[in-house]
Amino acid sequence: MFAHIGKGLRLSRIFSKDGKTLIISLDSTFMGGQVENLWATQSILTSVLKSNPDAIILSKGQVTGLESLIGGRGPSVILRCDFTNAVGGCSKLTRKKLEHVKLVNPREALTLGGEGVAAYLLVGDEDEEARSIRIVSTLVSGCRRFGLPLLVETMAIGERVTQANRLDCLKLAVRMAVEAGADLVAAPYVGDEKSMRAIVEVSGQTPVVAIDDPETPISELSKALSAGCLGLLLRERLASGSVEETVAEARLLVHGC
Repeated sequence: MFAHIGKGLRLSRIFSKDGKTLIISLDSTFMGGQVENLWATQSILTSVLKSNPDAIILSKGQVTGLESLIGGRGPSVILRCDFTNAVGGCSKLTRKKLEHVKLVNPREALTLGGEGVAAYLLVGDEDEEARSIRIVSTLVSGCRRFGLPLLVETMAIGERVTQANRLDCLKLAVRMAVEAGADLVAAPYVGDEKSMRAIVEVSGQTPVVAIDDPETPISELSKALSAGCLGLLLRERLASGSVEETVAEARLLVHGC
């Protein structure tokens, strides 16, 4: 009965008072095995926390091992609820088939202390596209029941995705996420303000954050914010270099402090 109140309160913690958010994803080791820097999750999380991100994405196992660091008034914890071999180290391995599976339900996420859940939505592969939308739709129902915000990370991947139609595929993925009931959508930074604005426009009233492109200087991601994105999601950029400096620079870009 009061689940919508709980969801609203949790969503307000994911966003700062200025209405924007910096989300740090540390679940890459879960997706792809050992990744330089991200393997030592405890020390990396310690560095990340020094720059006060608004939220962090962790896998189920990471939460159960890092509760001493993330307790108290730290960032909101968003629990990764699925797995795909399209990201992380898995994306660098030869694969015969794209896979996407749900691993954690909203009840379990809530039990683990999650203030939100995260899931992927893949567009471009005929089989996995349908599987992805089923996973997201199932999570939406559970999240509404337990008052948990759902962050949907959109991806354009598969035989039907080309350089020419990638933006259209991402716009489709964002719209699908919105229509399925996502509370927050993450979309890859596609290189220019005009394209990001087109992605934001199809999201309607649902907030969009830009997923960091590690090949792009952080300063250039200001174009995503100018286009209407309400924050950034960092993942692969943390795999090398100074984590603390990287997060601090991103926070300055998003919040101005």
